[in-house]
Amino acid sequence: IAGRAGARLSPIVEYSHLGLSPQQNVQWAVLDTFDMYSPAYDLPQTADTVRGWFTAPGFAHIEVFNGLNGVVGRGRRPLQ
Repeated sequence: IAGRAGARLSPIVEYSHLGLSPQQNVQWAVLDTFDMYSPAYDLPQTADTVRGWFTAPGFAHIEVFNGLNGVVGRGRRPLQ
């Protein structure tokens, strides 16, 4: 089973649609499949929690939003 249709049926992550080399596709598949099935250190956070991480030390221009792989946060450190 290959391609996008096969990816829906397989419990293994597959990236042939990204144009990676066969070696890169295998490496990414192994790493991401492992990540999917070993969530011991997967600790998703809410946008409010991430915003707090930036607010507490006084960051400015804080942006927090949902990205493709979870919550994304960025800000500028306070001037000294």
